[in-house]
Amino acid sequence: MCDVGVRRGKQGFSLVELMIVVALVALLSGLTLWNMRMFSGLVVRADIEKLYTVCMYLRQKAVSTRTEQLLEFDQLNNAYRYDGTVEHLSTAATYGFVEDVMGPPSAPHKTITTYSSFDSSHIVFYPDGIIQSGTLYITDKDKKMLYALTSGVGQVSFLRKYRYDGSWHLL
Repeated sequence: MCDVGVRRGKQGFSLVELMIVVALVALLSGLTLWNMRMFSGLVVRADIEKLYTVCMYLRQKAVSTRTEQLLEFDQLNNAYRYDGTVEHLSTAATYGFVEDVMGPPSAPHKTITTYSSFDSSHIVFYPDGIIQSGTLYITDKDKKMLYALTSGVGQVSFLRKYRYDGSWHLL
């Protein structure tokens, strides 16, 4: 008995099935890349927050011990040193700047050309609570995001954190 009108096994995939699979793979890839970029931004932000906290610690230590404290930046090793401790920036972050961005954040009037405007790539914290003035820039490896940590000039020192996304925003 042979069924002539019954189709035997289907061979291969139809074009519609193939297009659906390709669309799903593209969608999942896009979501993954978007999430990785968002994660990278959070990690770089965490690095600037940690550096801010270390600066506040060193300022307090300088005042309480009445001795100068020093925070040194090591661009080659993506690290910074203070008080006998070495900290590394995350693998998502690096000292640097985004091309053609104007700075410093509080009064952007000239193109940024270096990752730090602090003298000799370090910040000095004085016993009277004054912090050496300057700006430090941290960016992600792809140079899509830019953050700045600044110490202004004034009778009372202050630290500020900024994020750049076409213009500077105080965090």
